[in-house]
Amino acid sequence: MLIAGLTEVKEESQVLNKVEDDRYFQTLETEPNSRPAKLSQKRHVRNRARKKPLTCDHCGKSFSHKGHLNIHRRSHTGEKPFACDQCGKRFIHRGHLNEHLRIHTGEKPFACTHCGKCFTHKASLTWHMRTHSKESPLTCCQCGKGFSQQDELKCHMKIHTKKNPFTCPQCGKSFVHKGHLNDHIRVHTGEKPFTCHLCGKSYRLKGYFNVHLRIHSGEKPYACDQCGKSFINKGHLNEHSRVHTGEKPFACTPCGQSFTHKGRHFMNHIRTHISLSRNRRSKTSLACSQCGKSFTQTSHLKAHTRIHTGEKPFTCQQCGKSFTQKGNLKDHVRIHTGEKPFTTGLIWSYFLVLVRTLAAAFWTRWSLFIKRAEQPPNKALQ
Repeated sequence: MLIAGLTEVKEESQVLNKVEDDRYFQTLETEPNSRPAKLSQKRHVRNRARKKPLTCDHCGKSFSHKGHLNIHRRSHTGEKPFACDQCGKRFIHRGHLNEHLRIHTGEKPFACTHCGKCFTHKASLTWHMRTHSKESPLTCCQCGKGFSQQDELKCHMKIHTKKNPFTCPQCGKSFVHKGHLNDHIRVHTGEKPFTCHLCGKSYRLKGYFNVHLRIHSGEKPYACDQCGKSFINKGHLNEHSRVHTGEKPFACTPCGQSFTHKGRHFMNHIRTHISLSRNRRSKTSLACSQCGKSFTQTSHLKAHTRIHTGEKPFTCQQCGKSFTQKGNLKDHVRIHTGEKPFTTGLIWSYFLVLVRTLAAAFWTRWSLFIKRAEQPPNKALQ
């Protein structure tokens, strides 16, 4: 009650000061030499020159009201007199408790006028509005990067100072922000506190959890400026934008071939060079010990070895038939389920045969090319 009364007194005082200031400037404009104007001027100067005689014993910060000083002292003493009735969490200010209660009630009184998204705090709405206006009023003096919040700029400045004050006690890795350390600790504990109430999938980071929820809601807030296609997260939008710009930032060092995405195609391409380099060092490392056939990947060699051993680890649960490869089992299961994902099974079979034939011819010619490249120049000329 005391703090609420102090808050009301403070708000009333601010309103009265604003009224006095407006009256003061209006009087100066109409009657600059009158007695009320001179009295208003004295009162205006006295209010602006008001001292802050109350000082905190811990940090030296000054205050003009004793109630404000008492509230400030709780940050040093750790006192939190306002407790939540539902979860027991405590707060220094009553206003913080009122904001926290909206988490339990689900109340979101602050709505965005552009997209309709609602927020529990007014500050969150203010930060969100800057995403529409693309406003970045705070700029880093060292790299020029813009930020919408003061806290974001302060955290960013630690990157330039190279200060990582928060260290993981288990692996020693350091972080700029305490929140990043808390997220990292879940890697060791395996904790995934964010669980989807629709499908039960859990996530370690709240950001991944929020992106996952858009799969169920169908929300795609990131739209392409050129074609209008929308995406769930910003990373997918950035990858899509390279289709229009033609940018291919991911280049293969051995051969120079470039890719738009650092995904499956790029990584598989890198593995071809790694496998070839391994074969050059040890030609028999990925060769079948029984027939001598060579492979570029260990998984392909393991699958081929089952032909000689007769092992069939993939078994159909309905009829008990076993297969050497998982893909063959998936094709077989469609017989029981009646699923026909392809328009014509015969066309699909011909297509598989064609792909396998082309792949075999390609790898045969590629192997011959490598063997010729490894031969000495004089022997190659002969």
